[in-house]
Amino acid sequence: MAILTSRRSGRLQGRGIALPASFFRFDTSGKTLAEWHDREIVTPARKNPLRVFSCRNDRWVAIMLHDQRDPARARKSSEETMNRREFGVALGALPLLSSVVQAVSAAEPSQPPKPKIGMLIYPGMILQDLVGPQTVFSILQADTRLVWKDKNPVATDVGIALSANDTFDTCPAELDVLFVPGGLGGSIACMKDADVIGFVESRGARARYVTSVCTGSLVLAAAGLLRGYQATSHWYVRDLLPLMGATLKAERVVEDRNRLTAGGVTSGIDFGLTLAARLADEDTARRIQLLIEYDPKPPFAAGSPEDAGPALTRDILQRRAPLIASARKEAEMAKERLGI
Repeated sequence: MAILTSRRSGRLQGRGIALPASFFRFDTSGKTLAEWHDREIVTPARKNPLRVFSCRNDRWVAIMLHDQRDPARARKSSEETMNRREFGVALGALPLLSSVVQAVSAAEPSQPPKPKIGMLIYPGMILQDLVGPQTVFSILQADTRLVWKDKNPVATDVGIALSANDTFDTCPAELDVLFVPGGLGGSIACMKDADVIGFVESRGARARYVTSVCTGSLVLAAAGLLRGYQATSHWYVRDLLPLMGATLKAERVVEDRNRLTAGGVTSGIDFGLTLAARLADEDTARRIQLLIEYDPKPPFAAGSPEDAGPALTRDILQRRAPLIASARKEAEMAKERLGI
């Protein structure tokens, strides 16, 4: 601590104390401490205001106690060595520091913290399930973490590998959003993997929002996180959700309290924008939608079984029959494990 007397533009400002900037623990919200220069602060504990006089190299903060005496006397006094009484006045300012910190924080509200989003990745996942909402979250400037058992590359459906930046052990326990993408083969493997189910269950129990796209909802349901909630999934496996305690709602995005689930693949962008409106506001979500020019006009009316018709739907079901059967088997096992 240093005791100081300051002149500014040839005019006495007052006496005060200088303390390390770290002592104050300012919430600077991305600003340098220098930007608090000459900020006047009024505290309930003191009639006279305090002033952040200077912030040298962001290391020292001078808190000036305004001198309201006669200017002539003050000028003369400023040239004298600080006496014992004045030293005591300066030390007496220390108890006010907590009020100073509160007043500074109130003077300029801090920016809200970035939403913390944990996005599970796994072998065989559908890349589009992830990158659709991830693009929205990136524009939202969220703190997005890709999470898997380890940081080795994870193969996706299109051959583009992803690497986690967090493992199950290092992923924060408290997330704003837990997200699980789809990919039927990979989702089935996750449903019977105790480590994956344990991670999803533990983070989902604490997360503000528990979410999925496509068959990722099967993983959430297998972890018991959709029990008693309305939910959806890819159209060819969504009927499995009630086996694990969910109530099926066949819509593109289904929101039930803090559970948000979406249908297959392309619905990930709809889901991402819906969640952006919850994490921020609707105006922000609209801006993101315009920025990514999300205005879908598909060339064919074949994006749902109802539009595609029975022949095309039957063809898809036949081609995917072995995987759908495996998913049903795992859903039945999850039902038994969950005691449903």
